[in-house]
Amino acid sequence: MRLNRLAGFSAGPILSLLCSLATVPAVAWLFPPADIGKLDFFMTACTVAGLLLSLGLDKAFLHEYHYSTSRSGLLKACLLPAVLLAPVALAVILVFAAPVAQLLFDAAQPALAVLFAAGMLSAVANRLIAQLFRMQERAWVFSMAQVLPKISLLLLLPVLWWDPQRNFVHLASLVVATTWLVTLWLLWHARVSLAQAWAAAVDRVLLRRLLSEAAPLLVSAIGYLSMLSAGMGLLRIFAGFDELGIYALATRVAAGAWLVQSIFTIVWIPQVHKWAAAGGDLSNIAAICRHAQAVVVVGFCLAGALAWLIGWVLPSNYHGVAYLAVATVGQPLLYALAEVSGVGISLARRPSLSIAAFAAGLLGTLLAGAVLVPRCGATGAAVSQLLGFLVYFVVKTELGMRLWRPLPRRSLYLSACLLSLLAVGHAFFAQRLGVLAPLAWGVLLVAALYVCRPSLRAAFRLLKPVRQQG
Repeated sequence: MRLNRLAGFSAGPILSLLCSLATVPAVAWLFPPADIGKLDFFMTACTVAGLLLSLGLDKAFLHEYHYSTSRSGLLKACLLPAVLLAPVALAVILVFAAPVAQLLFDAAQPALAVLFAAGMLSAVANRLIAQLFRMQERAWVFSMAQVLPKISLLLLLPVLWWDPQRNFVHLASLVVATTWLVTLWLLWHARVSLAQAWAAAVDRVLLRRLLSEAAPLLVSAIGYLSMLSAGMGLLRIFAGFDELGIYALATRVAAGAWLVQSIFTIVWIPQVHKWAAAGGDLSNIAAICRHAQAVVVVGFCLAGALAWLIGWVLPSNYHGVAYLAVATVGQPLLYALAEVSGVGISLARRPSLSIAAFAAGLLGTLLAGAVLVPRCGATGAAVSQLLGFLVYFVVKTELGMRLWRPLPRRSLYLSACLLSLLAVGHAFFAQRLGVLAPLAWGVLLVAALYVCRPSLRAAFRLLKPVRQQG
């Protein structure tokens, strides 16, 4: 992958982060925590519905693309099941609109079910077509698809500022409108590839093979989403939408860490499969793992040192968000690190082991959350979610190394466990410690930058061989 394409793939998450930094406080000043909690639940439901309708074929497309001799036929085989299932799902939701809205939002408003149906259709289209641009390395189109909804939402939010009757339906309508803007953008830029796919013959043998390969990938993706949203589900059951809103905003504050994870996942997994398909040397993965560990350590420390700034930009009813920041930032950092240390699972094409890792992480989250969430609300959810990601990281690392090749992992486990323990302490005790908490993290940050400086420099130098292999 050439540097300009790497920059293109990175531009979307970076610009999305900048827009999110402006959108989070704007939404917080306009809407109470309960509405933000409902919005997060609404967006998660749309994502899950889109995932189920895709049947995991978006991931199968990613894995098969570099090995396929008929990419138009591959695209058609991956799109066809979703095209057939979407109208059925839409009809079911519209027929049972009031019960669906009651189940999701505790309000039997058919308008909410209609918005959910629209968001679901947009989510499945975006999910499938975005993978096409990702694999074609049309980096700037892929990135714009991530930026457009954030920019559009930021531009449209001031309209609600002047509406004293604004409520959750208005907010959800804006979000759905922005996601459909992305859908139209993707469809327009994919029109040539879609036309070629439409003209391609249906390869039933390929379709059956893809469905069989996609089934474990779908279960793995469901496991990831379940682990990611387990804290939200526990809050929905035990604490209500107010605490869910605090937790939701804390996860949005962690957008910078999700940025790192997003860029890394977008570039890393296809690149490793590209190296493997070309018969390339994979001996540099041990070094990449060490450098990724350094980035994660610095990321944790940076979050702790800067968390106090959150209180300056959010209203007083979101004061608790600052204390959850390190725990929510740690989740994507541990996930990104597991993508490297457990890459053997992907190279060996054993998605069932990824499912086992997600199941272990989900179980850890649920067990910790069942104890902590009823007592501690959003704080308990953030902590239990972090512990679940720690379990996932350890299990995936161990399985990946046993399946593929051993890598040095003692320092990986030690640093991950220590940082997670410090993040848990920050969530529970930072308010009592006051200024001592950011000072302690600041000292750790300086030490981490000094100790990890060779790996941090090497992480940037890794771009040179990537360019040469592009």
